[in-house]
Amino acid sequence: MVALVISALLVALLAVGVWLAVRVINRRERWAKWSLATLACLPVLYVVSFGPACWLDSRRKPDAKSVAVSRPLNTLYYPIINLQHRLDNEVGDRILQYAELFAPEDRRAFVAVLAPPGARFGESWLIWYRRDLRPGPWLSATPLPDN
Repeated sequence: MVALVISALLVALLAVGVWLAVRVINRRERWAKWSLATLACLPVLYVVSFGPACWLDSRRKPDAKSVAVSRPLNTLYYPIINLQHRLDNEVGDRILQYAELFAPEDRRAFVAVLAPPGARFGESWLIWYRRDLRPGPWLSATPLPDN
């Protein structure tokens, strides 16, 4: 469902971009140039805003004994979190480093696949855990996040 919504938004964004490009090329309208520049910057702003959102989320539950999981963060930034989960290389590591950049000293980020009991597949979730704990199978048994 999320992938369908994201695909529809990307198609709409592309259509508006093409329409604005035609306005800029054919009519040379100043408002169309500014709108096209703004539209081109939106994906960059989305990716850049992932870090500050993670920094805020890492401070959300300072009294959590082991794990803190946030549904709003994982819903809004699902494409980036899923990309980190699928990329098992330097790029994925850099995404996690960016998420942890200004996080509290006692918190670390980990991307785990969470699913209801008995399910074969789950979704990628960004999980904050205490730095003194090692990631392991206990993360997969983490309950689903709060709202």
